[in-house]
Amino acid sequence: MDWGALLGVTLDKKTTKKISSLKKDQGYRDWTKAVKECERTVVHLESERRELKLDELEAKLKGYSGGLVAKVLADLQEARLSGATTEQLAAMFDRVQDRPARWLAQSYFGW
Repeated sequence: MDWGALLGVTLDKKTTKKISSLKKDQGYRDWTKAVKECERTVVHLESERRELKLDELEAKLKGYSGGLVAKVLADLQEARLSGATTEQLAAMFDRVQDRPARWLAQSYFGW
């Protein structure tokens, strides 16, 4: 819906209702929770609790459903295994909330 407004497209009530019903989907709710958990974790990246908080984040992400959540989890695990720096992890977390838009652009618009 955000993109529609930017592109000057007005959605009819039927379409708006369908989109709103998607927000009740478990995958959507889990994605929202996953983004919030990532935001909470970022503040601990430079603390002595970094590894504990990353472990907790991994455990929480494993309990959520959805392909985007699974991708964030896989990227986090890969980053940790490769010894990612605090800056690299912070950059990864900064881009988490944009993943649905990037997925849409790549999958449907070929960008």
